[in-house]
Amino acid sequence: MIAPTRALLALTLAALAAAACDDGPTEPTDQLLPVVRATSASVERGASIMLRLENRAPRELRYNLCSGGRLQRLDGARWVDAWESFALCTPVLYPLLRGSEVEEEFYVPLGIPTGIHRVRVSFSDGDTTLLAYSNAFSVR
Repeated sequence: MIAPTRALLALTLAALAAAACDDGPTEPTDQLLPVVRATSASVERGASIMLRLENRAPRELRYNLCSGGRLQRLDGARWVDAWESFALCTPVLYPLLRGSEVEEEFYVPLGIPTGIHRVRVSFSDGDTTLLAYSNAFSVR
């Protein structure tokens, strides 16, 4: 009776260890994680929208809007990537200190369809990739 219990315990621990090693991005659900806000309700295609990035995490985060920012479009009830960027980006991650915020311009390409959009931003703390999403805005 003890051997099956030990086997079950070993299997459970192995499954938990494997789940803990997942390197995929996580979506912040805690108030202590990064926040992304579009500062306007709408933007014209071919223009830039200002994004306010705020670090509520208990540690420094790093980001690069060129390589880690993605414009998404609301398609029915789901969000889809609206544009595949072929921009040449500087391979640098900019620091966003704990408790600080910064405003950055995000270019909205001329060729995307009009509609409701948001920006997904990838942040890194060195060990984990965190995804944060802006509020929705209209692209005209």
